[in-house]
Amino acid sequence: MHYIYEVSDKCEKVAKPVTLGRKMVEQNPVSKRVNLTLPDSVYQDLEVWAESQGRPPSSLGAFLVELSIMNAKKSGDFPEIKQRDSTVNVNDQKQAS
Repeated sequence: MHYIYEVSDKCEKVAKPVTLGRKMVEQNPVSKRVNLTLPDSVYQDLEVWAESQGRPPSSLGAFLVELSIMNAKKSGDFPEIKQRDSTVNVNDQKQAS
């Protein structure tokens, strides 16, 4: 989920979830950084678009990547995520000791 942090009158940080569109968007509490190489024309368009919205190109780029992933999941174009089996057999641990 996206959160807006506000300082309450008790001087504590309060996280409030933010709705994007109709759905709540899940997000890890810690954001990750990614470096992208864009063609000059794409970056110029991104810069113009971001400036018209009053935000930095990196912020708009992050939003557009998130939106593209959401659309790919919705349309079925996103690959299926295989879960790792994180269970550990107790007998295997005893044998390794």
